[in-house]
Amino acid sequence: MIEELKQAGIVVDSTSDHASPILLVRKKTGELRIGVDYRALVAEDAAFRVTGPIVTAGAASHVRTL
Repeated sequence: MIEELKQAGIVVDSTSDHASPILLVRKKTGELRIGVDYRALVAEDAAFRVTGPIVTAGAASHVRTL
């Protein structure tokens, strides 16, 4: 699957210090989905750990996260 995405030009190899690996994760149904491991990037930048304010509109409330 990843090789097909490379051939289509959707993903490319990277040597950047800030690149995050793409992983294939098997769903409970057996299908594959693409996941990205952002743990190294998040550990580098404390700004990713900060969430925005809780916005309330009527009975609904929304939390913004990165």
